[in-house]
Amino acid sequence: MKIIIVEDDQRVSDFLQRGLTEEGFNVTVTRNGHSALEFCELYNFDLMILDLMIPGINGIDVCKTLRNNGNSMSIIMLTARDALDSRLQGFNAGADDYISKPFAFEELLARIRAILRRNQLKLQNEVIKVGVIELDIYRHKVSVNGKNIDLTSKEFRLLEFLIRNKGRVLSHALILQDVWEIDSYPDTNIIDVYIHRLRKKLGFGKENTYIRTIRGSGYLLSDQL
Repeated sequence: MKIIIVEDDQRVSDFLQRGLTEEGFNVTVTRNGHSALEFCELYNFDLMILDLMIPGINGIDVCKTLRNNGNSMSIIMLTARDALDSRLQGFNAGADDYISKPFAFEELLARIRAILRRNQLKLQNEVIKVGVIELDIYRHKVSVNGKNIDLTSKEFRLLEFLIRNKGRVLSHALILQDVWEIDSYPDTNIIDVYIHRLRKKLGFGKENTYIRTIRGSGYLLSDQL
């Protein structure tokens, strides 16, 4: 699970990074709202721990921007303020949970695990549809116009990543980082090969397809043929 911590207090961020890394999470840290949004454009995260009072763009506006851009990752808001209106602001902006400073690490960890359990329950019944494509996430099944298509696990993950980011141009680096979980690959042609396989299995040709090649930038999935 990939977590991004957005916290300008270095003592707090170092403490959280160390503790969450020891729990087996992949942790990224940034200290202001602008860089948080930039990271979320470049990489996909499962959960954000977001301080309300950060430099640049505050936590509320970071949360609103992410939700307006269609980012559905889980967000836990952190703040030293415990007023009801602050909590309501956070939830109205799209936060999933809220915890006030100071807090025990065990409490934060319990909140994270609760969110993970909720997300897993959602996955069990999640079916994503884009045009004629339908993905059953929990059962790892895909169909086109009602016909079942046999995909490998990596092909399925690549298609899921494209669909979850529908309408967004995805670079090779971003696809490698999310689907293959690596930052570089000696054979940079691997993504092109998998895209070709995916198009062939789904029955879409290179031209006039759901999966579009954006020359010099990457790939984009559209619901328009």
